[in-house]
Amino acid sequence: MSTSTSTPSRNRPRATVGLIIIIAAVMAALAALDMVLENAEEAETQRSAETAYRAGLAALRKDAAIEDFRKAHAAVRENETYELALISALMDAGRTADAEPLMVDVLERNPDDGPALLLAARLNVKKGKPVEATAFYHRAIYGEWPTDARERQIAARIELVEFLKSRGQTEDMLAELILLQEEAGKDKALLLRTAHLFLLAGAPGHAETAFHSVISLDPHNAAAYAGLGEVELETGDYHRARTEFLMAQTRDPNNRQTHERLELAKALEELDPTSRRLPSLEKYRRSIKILQLAREDFQGCASSRPAVAPQNASDLLTEANNLTPEPAPVVVNNELSEHVLDNAQQLWQTRIKDCGPPAPPEGDQLRLIMEKLAQ
Repeated sequence: MSTSTSTPSRNRPRATVGLIIIIAAVMAALAALDMVLENAEEAETQRSAETAYRAGLAALRKDAAIEDFRKAHAAVRENETYELALISALMDAGRTADAEPLMVDVLERNPDDGPALLLAARLNVKKGKPVEATAFYHRAIYGEWPTDARERQIAARIELVEFLKSRGQTEDMLAELILLQEEAGKDKALLLRTAHLFLLAGAPGHAETAFHSVISLDPHNAAAYAGLGEVELETGDYHRARTEFLMAQTRDPNNRQTHERLELAKALEELDPTSRRLPSLEKYRRSIKILQLAREDFQGCASSRPAVAPQNASDLLTEANNLTPEPAPVVVNNELSEHVLDNAQQLWQTRIKDCGPPAPPEGDQLRLIMEKLAQ
């Protein structure tokens, strides 16, 4: 009897263990299923966000792009690419107030992120805050970039230089360009761009050094020789400018712009009244030509903006007419030529004050000769 009654007791633990195993297996299967479903849901969210993001990139209307980028950002808030795209779209639409809190949110999470800092600089440019914009540009230059760090940092510095140029901050622009020149190393394309920016910053000496650096790396670089020609134009050595443009033309004979600048250098050399070797009559002839150019340019300025024409415009033009008699005086001297040039410079200065400088390249001849006379 004792043997037969003990058998169920020994089987009961085995059944309990089996049940536990089954329950554990079911729970594991449910957990795995839950994970699969969660991953599938997350993948679908990612796909939906990416689709909205790409739709925003392709959108032709600003409001549509904003809506698409907003959907992408709402779906995957931790994706910085989507949020930066939304901020950029809002900025393009002029909605800087809506972009601002999003920008703050990004920078709170990633204060050293290069792309975000660069966008913050552009946002402050849009908001008319140059000091803050400059600070963000500097932070972007030295920030962290996920790929192509050197290229992106250089591009950020060039963008800062262009921003400073637009504000007429030539000293700050020059400081950035010196750093850019150091970073260029043996990069010919970057050296050329830096050299041209040096010219725009009013630093022909630095530009000349950069152009010579390119030539030392590539003696056949026509653009560098043409750049040296521009340096000589700005410094008033028109003969050397002709030489440099000829060197550029030899290396690139089909370049139309080089040909036009060579002709400009020739015209300026023939117009320049400052050479000490000029006979009095030739200096007078050149001075009259300069006065005629200045008078025609001044008349164009006055007619385009009659409301701001200075009160002395009539007096200046009357004097210019009196100084250009027909026929020319029989006897001329240096004093008469200087008086003619003085009137031309007064016309030019008034023109600059009221209308600004003439547009290049058409206005380059008069601008360059006037700047040389003012030295």
